[in-house]
Amino acid sequence: MRIMIFFLLFVVVIGAVFIIVLHTNTENTEIQHIAYDSRLIGRPRIYTVYIEEYGELTPYLVLTQNYQQTFRVLLLRKYLLSEPMMFHRANTTRYDSSELDLWLDSAFLERFNDDILSLISLVNIEMWDGETNRARVPIRRGSYRTLPAWENTVLRPRRAFILSYSELGLRIDDLAPDEGQTLAYFRNNRHRRARHIDDPEQFQGYWTRSRRADRPSLFFGEIQRTANIGIVNSNGRASRRNWNSEQFVRPAFVMPRDTPIERHKMEDGRVVYIIPN
Repeated sequence: MRIMIFFLLFVVVIGAVFIIVLHTNTENTEIQHIAYDSRLIGRPRIYTVYIEEYGELTPYLVLTQNYQQTFRVLLLRKYLLSEPMMFHRANTTRYDSSELDLWLDSAFLERFNDDILSLISLVNIEMWDGETNRARVPIRRGSYRTLPAWENTVLRPRRAFILSYSELGLRIDDLAPDEGQTLAYFRNNRHRRARHIDDPEQFQGYWTRSRRADRPSLFFGEIQRTANIGIVNSNGRASRRNWNSEQFVRPAFVMPRDTPIERHKMEDGRVVYIIPN
């Protein structure tokens, strides 16, 4: 009897593995099946899909099949955009008030055809409110000072955006709140480093949507304003820059996780996954 049960379990397991391997090696599949955090048995770690930008196939990393519990895949451009950009021309550290945010959610999307645009979904991204609450902090017995509290984040709907420090597995400082969950892909520090296609041998720094907290002063009862926005430097580590400095940009967006993809042979002979038109 035990032998029969063992045999039946063996057949079931082998059959399941065979079906999954067969599925992941078919010409056509869904984009969620190649995501970095996909757990399909027998799936090679590809997590890259090519999307047309201005008619040219461009690689995007498929980082998760369920971004922020929205049941959508997150796609991050593998290479930085070729031209560096300012965060904003005026003194602001709020991402949702920046020219970079406006450009990403409008002009950047013009590089995609209508088929791709119909797949890029609106999603709520978490960001620091920028407006701080006030808290009464005891300085000495019978004496209090009003200082800011930084825990507030808000959700803002976007189609294209850049990642936050917490999503990249970094912290800008101990006072700023988390803006989303750390993505499994960035638990490997080397994965934060990025290059642009025109200079593939050189790693470059790029913007995040996280800013440094304003610093309280216990001695003067004032809030020291800062104008620092978090970047990922060329070594993949946390750093900061002023709002008017120029850094490269690494856009991201989401799509339905059942978006169909298919194999495609490139001119150099490589076989890659693309989103068909």
